[in-house]
Amino acid sequence: MKLNHFLSFVDQPYFYQVVSYGTRILKLESGEQLVMPNVVRTVGRSNMIEQYLSHCSSEGYEPLGRSTLWRILKVRESSQRKSLKGLDNISASGAEGFDALHKIVDELEQSGAPQEWCQTTRKKLKEGKRYLKTDYRAHCREEDSSCPDHCRRYALSDPDNSDFQASCDHEHLEESDQCESLKNTLQYRAKRGPPT
Repeated sequence: MKLNHFLSFVDQPYFYQVVSYGTRILKLESGEQLVMPNVVRTVGRSNMIEQYLSHCSSEGYEPLGRSTLWRILKVRESSQRKSLKGLDNISASGAEGFDALHKIVDELEQSGAPQEWCQTTRKKLKEGKRYLKTDYRAHCREEDSSCPDHCRRYALSDPDNSDFQASCDHEHLEESDQCESLKNTLQYRAKRGPPT
């Protein structure tokens, strides 16, 4: 039962992506061979396990031990994504956006912006990028969320075009600390620029 609980969690689509080329052969104990498309894991094993343990903690569920979870993921090996290019161009563009922001901060530092401000901004950008690559996916689910940043229906609605809006059956009263931190970092820098 605990194994099924873990497998159903890690089999969710935001942890894996099917590659458009290549196949893999899965050999069963009966000797039968199944041909499957290649799958690339988009999240590292340690992040998957941390998210699972956090999920179990919030549900009050007693999971398998950490070392057992590691062994399960080792047996269920898939390729680890090294480069986003060609697999997920939206994610690749997002990563390039963070790289561009880092370069801007570097240029501001060379132009005389305070070193402490630049270090803090780079750290916040790095944390935001890591959050969007890992934990954010786990928060955005099919069900509605009382956090506007995690509610798909709310987030995908166009505020200016009624043809592309959907109403929610709930209020958005919660905030995500990580989403707010990233938004504040980007908004503060865009509005005020670096302190001089």
